[in-house]
Amino acid sequence: MQTLIKKYLTLSEILALPDGDITYELIEGKAVDYLSAGVNRVWIIDSKAKKITIFYPDSPSQTKSNNQSLADDIFPNLTLTSQQISGKNK
Repeated sequence: MQTLIKKYLTLSEILALPDGDITYELIEGKAVDYLSAGVNRVWIIDSKAKKITIFYPDSPSQTKSNNQSLADDIFPNLTLTSQQISGKNK
């Protein structure tokens, strides 16, 4: 399992929006920096808005919310929704 985690951490980055003065635009810029450095996926988790924006190196970002699947070929066995990550049920 640890090897699997290490493999995925080299391919993806997860950024959570903290409380305070950090803006979405600043975090989005950081996501672009990670992609430029060779990371294959960047997830920005916005727990207040209960949504996850996924950035890809060669295609537009996608924002997922509620029960939308977070399926991705880079994580073939992933069966999560943004609602499950936020821990909030309707």
